[in-house]
Amino acid sequence: MKRVAAFVLAGGRSEGLATLTVPRSIAAVPFAGKFRLIDFTLSNCVNSELYKVAVLTQYAPLSLSAHLGRGEPWDLNRRGGGVTLLQPYARQEGARWYEGTADAIRQNLDVLETLGTDRVFVISTDVLCKMDYSWIFDHHRRSGAQATLAFGRVPYGEVSRFGVSHLDDQERIRSFEEKPAASDAPWAFMGVYLFETPYLVSLLREHPGANLILDVLQPQLDGDAVRAYRFEGYWDDLGTLPEYYRAHQRLLGDDPAPNLYDPEWRIYARSAERSPVLFGVRAEVVNSLVSNGAIIAGRVENSVLSPGVTVGRGAVVRDSILLDGTVIGPGSRVERAIIDKNVLVGAGSRIGGPDPGGPRAGLTLIGKWAELPAESLIEQGTVIPCGEVKTEAPRAPGGIVP
Repeated sequence: MKRVAAFVLAGGRSEGLATLTVPRSIAAVPFAGKFRLIDFTLSNCVNSELYKVAVLTQYAPLSLSAHLGRGEPWDLNRRGGGVTLLQPYARQEGARWYEGTADAIRQNLDVLETLGTDRVFVISTDVLCKMDYSWIFDHHRRSGAQATLAFGRVPYGEVSRFGVSHLDDQERIRSFEEKPAASDAPWAFMGVYLFETPYLVSLLREHPGANLILDVLQPQLDGDAVRAYRFEGYWDDLGTLPEYYRAHQRLLGDDPAPNLYDPEWRIYARSAERSPVLFGVRAEVVNSLVSNGAIIAGRVENSVLSPGVTVGRGAVVRDSILLDGTVIGPGSRVERAIIDKNVLVGAGSRIGGPDPGGPRAGLTLIGKWAELPAESLIEQGTVIPCGEVKTEAPRAPGGIVP
């Protein structure tokens, strides 16, 4: 795909992820121990031999920019292609933030035209999947469409989370509803587009709307210019805490999804050199993913631990996600919790608990850099903001800790 470029939309923040997207954009949210969400999108690009990639950043870009660097881990530090970061910047008529997906691309049409490509992918970073974009390219070329949108099966009972459509046997999009309360539409838009470059440029210049699908493309759906590509593999939208948690649980067990161990479709990432995992003499680890640099002296069950996590002697971590550098003090108990980077949990603390309401409720969230003293009690469903330092053991009910 030498004359194809990709514009990766990486500047958004998801309110549904609460404090996880306070210090970072959703594209930079850690996932599966050593990765970030954007790693899956960029890996899909390079595995599909798509090497001209522009990443559009905006909200809290520092973490993402540092992670991407010059693109070395994804083989995107190359002449005649590679990765380019596009941040809103001051112009003669004044500086202006990106107001939506269409506006972000519209403000960078000069970059798109400079790339000199015949076609361009536009890809969101909050959808988790392993997708060969060359299949969309081949489907698009055969159909003669001006634009092709990727659709996956609507997860059961979750139609209200997606833009959903009915597709006909010619892959035409016969309807599009944005997050309806109820619908029998079986296909959900995955945030992946492929355009003929001149068609995209003309649409953006003729239609001033901010949203690429609702304002710009939806009026075009009646004709043959826009077609659908049906993706039958695993995918998920990680825009909410329950979905983020559920996706981590799917990594565990005998049939993980997505499969991180497939040598034919590697997921590339920037990761610091760390020592091997150290298991203490009384350590127990059951059905868990543990990343390099972790030190485990307690018990870990059904959990995902990022690099550099420490679990103290006698501590129990169950059904939880611990991000980089977090320390769980000796004798503490953590259950059904998501704990962000560099959190210190004092000895003998109790964080979260079993959820009687079902597997998708009652999550406890502790923001980045929080420090909790010894014997803290953080009830299930509590959210502690980033950088919170408790001077005494909090005993708050579920909700936002003041």
